[in-house]
Amino acid sequence: MDQIAEECIALIAAAKQLPAEQVTLDSTFEDLAVDSLDRVSLSFDVEEKYGIEIPDSRLHTILTVRDMVEGVEEALRAKVEKARLKEAGEGA
Repeated sequence: MDQIAEECIALIAAAKQLPAEQVTLDSTFEDLAVDSLDRVSLSFDVEEKYGIEIPDSRLHTILTVRDMVEGVEEALRAKVEKARLKEAGEGA
């Protein structure tokens, strides 16, 4: 398991006061009793941790821990690409 997955699992486990071993990539938020307020709180946590922004439209599609990890990875890729394009534009 990669670092982002481990960190997302740790965040969810801490938020829901569960042992991390009980949270897997395939755990659904429903199974973990993660409600809409928890989702918003978790999204703020990962946005702050990684310096990213997860679009509201993407939040509604996050139903499992794996979805959350993929959302973070997508946002990180977008952040890197945006920085790369900005740098390329400044160098032109």
